[in-house]
Amino acid sequence: MTLSASEENETRPLRTGREVAVDEAAARAESLRRPAM
Repeated sequence: MTLSASEENETRPLRTGREVAVDEAAARAESLRRPAM
C-alpha cells in the first residue's frame, strides 16, 4: 500500500518544490488509473 500525500508529507517534511511537483503529478496519474471508490 502506498502512502497518501498527507502521510508522505509527514514522513518527509522537507522536500524541494520539484519533488512536490513530481509527487503531485504521480498522484494525479495514479488517481486517473485507479479512481477513488
